[in-house]
Amino acid sequence: KRNILVIFADDITSAGGTCVFLYNMLSHMNCKKFCIHIYAPGKLVSEQMANEFIKLGAVIYTGGWEEGKPVREIVWNDLEYLTGLHRYDVIHANTSKVWINYFTCHFGVKNNIPKRIVHSHNALLPRIKPEVQKQDDIYREYILKNATDFLACSQKAARWLFGTQFRNYTILKNGIDIERYKYSKDIRIRYRNELGI
Repeated sequence: KRNILVIFADDITSAGGTCVFLYNMLSHMNCKKFCIHIYAPGKLVSEQMANEFIKLGAVIYTGGWEEGKPVREIVWNDLEYLTGLHRYDVIHANTSKVWINYFTCHFGVKNNIPKRIVHSHNALLPRIKPEVQKQDDIYREYILKNATDFLACSQKAARWLFGTQFRNYTILKNGIDIERYKYSKDIRIRYRNELGI
């Protein structure tokens, strides 16, 4: 089995975009071929969603969350612990935050993880403070040199994280299970009856 660490930026929620995206991907994979660890800093907002991941065979870590402690410090410490404890073949940042993509590359390089995947889910996050912009630019430069695979959910998301000149990325759209939305005459009749239409 290949050991994979997937890193979220947020809590495990029942309807959050990255959570649903990851669940859709994993539910259509043969998870028996992989040992999947999901790191989501913070508290489990949705036990139901966490249980769905567990049913697929994933292990969930929420880390050493402490109210009032800086989030970046928490994530740094958690990733240092996880990547030191387990031998991962793949580390994958599934997030819209530049700094988490940077942390992914840093710990991937430090622990000789062969596949270091960065994944942009964002296109419009504003950067108001110049010091944040400057830091993000330094992080981006490191990401472009040290990631092995570059994913984005759209062209805009790719440009946002990788810059306008970089072309070595793959667009991986936020897929949905179309069977769930397929037309059904029975469901149509049932809802029309319930709503009195």
